[in-house]
Amino acid sequence: MRGASALAQLLREHPSPSLRLFVVWEPVLPSDRAPPAPALVSQLADARAELFWDPSRLVSRAIEARGEHDPGFDVWRDGTIWDTELVFARGALWQAQFPPHTHAGSNVIDDVPVIGKELP
Repeated sequence: MRGASALAQLLREHPSPSLRLFVVWEPVLPSDRAPPAPALVSQLADARAELFWDPSRLVSRAIEARGEHDPGFDVWRDGTIWDTELVFARGALWQAQFPPHTHAGSNVIDDVPVIGKELP
């Protein structure tokens, strides 16, 4: 929940309509067997934020398939990348693979202030 609060704060501090936030929740811990609760989702009620539940961990697998294990990534025991944020340049498009990122970090709570400093 604290990660969602940190991301909501980022959106409030950077009101640019060109900012886009894609939040992907994946099951990692035993308690992660269902999509996030409405109270958590409601924290990110902003037109610039798109929220996804990825029960098959497809996003984590796409990151792994790229062969990049950025030192900033948190990797769970089974190889799932979690509690990680990636920042992409304006205009970046996911196609067969996702584009190169301009920033990678883990522990969303601690890294959101860093990301905020990088935003226009």
